[in-house]
Amino acid sequence: MDLAIVGMNSTGIDLYQTMKNEVDELHLLGQAHEPGMVLQGQGIMLEGDDLHEIISIVNENIKSECLIYITNDIYYDLVMNEYGRTETWFNDNIKYFGVSHEFYSRMRDKKKYERFLASYRMISPQNYDLEKDGAVPLPVIAKYNGLEHENYQYKSRVITTRTELEAERSREYAGSYIFQKYYPPDEYSQFSYGCFVDRGKVIADIFVRQLGQYPQGVSTLVVEDGGRPADFITSVERLLKEEEYDGFIEFEILKSDRETVVIDLNPRPWGWFYILNFKYRNFSELACLKSKVPAEVNKRRRVWVNYSRLSAGLLKGGSFGVLKHVRLNRSFLNSLLFVYLTLKQKTSSRVRR
Repeated sequence: MDLAIVGMNSTGIDLYQTMKNEVDELHLLGQAHEPGMVLQGQGIMLEGDDLHEIISIVNENIKSECLIYITNDIYYDLVMNEYGRTETWFNDNIKYFGVSHEFYSRMRDKKKYERFLASYRMISPQNYDLEKDGAVPLPVIAKYNGLEHENYQYKSRVITTRTELEAERSREYAGSYIFQKYYPPDEYSQFSYGCFVDRGKVIADIFVRQLGQYPQGVSTLVVEDGGRPADFITSVERLLKEEEYDGFIEFEILKSDRETVVIDLNPRPWGWFYILNFKYRNFSELACLKSKVPAEVNKRRRVWVNYSRLSAGLLKGGSFGVLKHVRLNRSFLNSLLFVYLTLKQKTSSRVRR
């Protein structure tokens, strides 16, 4: 079987690294600015006019039996919008392994999935309607809603003053952001639960503590945590089973002594998914659908680091105390590869279309 990866920034590169030895041929789809487009494989360059026709381009260019993954929200929005517009899906030879259009439509809008999660006994942050709610309590979180990618400015931001809030509301991109309840870090710690799922059954998973982010909302350092919240994970398993979910999904959560709050869902390979390679020695086989039997490696705590973003965060005033958690492993080599490919991308033109 061949493999197609849509989106070749750092997550796409890590997916390539995970699966390259398990497939016959690679088809890499992305834009010219994405570093992974210079990796070995059949490159399918996506120009500006192509971005709304990704399904059609895949169907036109890939005729072999091929597994396909989509690696980021922008491309997922484009693919799901194309399907909603044309009702055209991937050809029968393309094995799409990911979130369904129905599931995606229900959870993508952060204003709407509060009720969806509540039906599975999960809590999500309160959304404020600034026109109706009046003087909302400060601080608040401004969060990108992920539905209009051309207006993306940042993933999330803490707003602490009325002046700052009014200024943010007046921005031309304000319609792409929502305002949510703020959870103070002295009361809530940030964790993530990541899963790889086949027909609703969790095949591989890991629960981690988020110890570093740069910029805000983008992981730089995660450490496996043994304090898995049993009730929450039971609710997740029920959701995935009833929705007959396929593929990768991450639940970003805030946890206190009183409650567990889902602050985001990522129905795709998330930024730090490569840690599953450290936990399961056969994860590449699992991801290629060659096996459904996870084989764990030793029980030592697993750590994933994005060294370039971690370094940038520390230079911007982050706490150097997190360095005690850093381990030298394959994520260091992946970070070096990303830097190398970023430098090389402008000199490469080995793509088709």
